[in-house]
Amino acid sequence: MILELTLACNEMCSHCMVDAVPTGRHMTEKTLDDVIHFLIKRENEPNILQISGGEFTLHPFFYTTIYILSDVLPDTKFILESNGSFWFDKRKKDLVRELLSKENIIGLQIRTDKRYYPNYEKIMAAKAEIEAWNSKASVLEGEISLIPMGRAKNLIETNPDRSPQCTNFIMFNKQRDFKTLKEFMDLYNSMGKVCSPMIDVDGNLHAGESCLCKPFAKVTDTNDEIVRGMKAHDFCGKCNLKVNFNNLRTL
Repeated sequence: MILELTLACNEMCSHCMVDAVPTGRHMTEKTLDDVIHFLIKRENEPNILQISGGEFTLHPFFYTTIYILSDVLPDTKFILESNGSFWFDKRKKDLVRELLSKENIIGLQIRTDKRYYPNYEKIMAAKAEIEAWNSKASVLEGEISLIPMGRAKNLIETNPDRSPQCTNFIMFNKQRDFKTLKEFMDLYNSMGKVCSPMIDVDGNLHAGESCLCKPFAKVTDTNDEIVRGMKAHDFCGKCNLKVNFNNLRTL
């Protein structure tokens, strides 16, 4: 599961499929509270929770939020996803390091790509230092899977032949009688997949990795409402990849 803490980002990367911008909205305290109450329910508790954005370290309460989440979800493994900009801010760097000291926060992934990230050269120059700074930190270069959503819609590199990100979610829910969201996530994780569903800054649940995808429920919904939303969810067509579903290729 992905938790999108903010739509703020200082990079303006051309491949962004959520249209994150420097002035992007943050998840509010009220929504954060709703998300915490949602995640601690047995029927929703994720095995793996990826903290993302935007750039999660731009959220004013990122440290407190992640610290609390890791406390109330001791059996959940956390992965922090960043563009690495925090590295050049000592206060944020110290806070991220403190978070990495927690046992169930198992990794910090700094993603970069020469084609898309404005800070690529700076991050690659610091790669060795970053990875020596903490054993849980890694700089991942390239291997970005592009979906034609947000700014990425204008990139010629976007693969027009792939299936929508929600394909597995929709197929599994048509084939299985899930009673809870956790049952779906457990099956999904058993196949080595961890990126669905995602929670956006407004507390909506999405089958794909973009907040621009059609939501199927909200974190304030009951379990029955969430399961009905899962069952009823179908391709919304916003990524224009629905035509590839007939190929039955999973992501």
